[in-house]
Amino acid sequence: GKDFIPVDIDLQSAALTENLTGLLSGLSEEIAKRLHQRYIRVEALTRENLSNSPYSVFEKWLDKVQNLLPESNKILLALDEYEKLEEAIKSGKIGIEILDELRHISQHHRRFVLLLVGSNMFRDMEINWSNYFITAMNIHISYLTPDEIKPLIVQPVPEFNLRYTAGTVEKIIESTNCQPFLVQAVCFELVKLLNEENRREALPADIDEAVSSAIKSGDVYFGELWNKIGEVGKKILSAISNASQGVEITEMAKSLNLSIEEIKPVFSYLSRTDVLKKTGEERYQLYVPMIARWILTNEE
Repeated sequence: GKDFIPVDIDLQSAALTENLTGLLSGLSEEIAKRLHQRYIRVEALTRENLSNSPYSVFEKWLDKVQNLLPESNKILLALDEYEKLEEAIKSGKIGIEILDELRHISQHHRRFVLLLVGSNMFRDMEINWSNYFITAMNIHISYLTPDEIKPLIVQPVPEFNLRYTAGTVEKIIESTNCQPFLVQAVCFELVKLLNEENRREALPADIDEAVSSAIKSGDVYFGELWNKIGEVGKKILSAISNASQGVEITEMAKSLNLSIEEIKPVFSYLSRTDVLKKTGEERYQLYVPMIARWILTNEE
């Protein structure tokens, strides 16, 4: 709501996760920047400020920030790609005490709301995050719906003048299942194709070409997904890509010579991360047809 001041922290920045002082000074810089935009003046902490007793210094600074906020305002501190923080902890760059500090902030600084954003749930992490954030609420954000995605395809900006013939928009939705990144990738390739051919009207056949191009240009996205799922996950997706009706867990376990106990957690993970969708009691298929096309293309 309007009473929240959002502060988005991108933890993919190496400067933020190289050490503790880099992280805390980076957090203070982003908070100070957002407050300055609302004419609330506060000086950010420097690395030198944090050279001794960094957590104590940071907490006193947060207290100062809280006292400057209008009574109705809260700061929404969003740590994007929070998995990068775990990597920094495991590599020894930042001590695990940072999780105690974040928990302390969420529990005792009433004007701060902590939001951890990532593609993994706590249960998928190596560190037991749930032990630190016992009262955290899990909010699953899935793909958009067809009704939500259609306006973004048809009229992404007011001056957009591309026309779609019957069935063209539906074909984009069918290929991407409304996955936002893939919709954007396909539409980018579609506009590029039509500009090259000096056309303003998209046909269903154009979508096939745009999808093929998006599969190539989006190889990094597909590759990251592929590399995160492990060897069993790769075997499952390869099999499902060749099965139009999906696969059943028991059948898959037999074909891979694995036990149900070994394979079920992988299906569960792939389902939680919206790679697979459940179509029956024990049957699954790929959520996004483009993923199957990428797998089949790379297996050739």
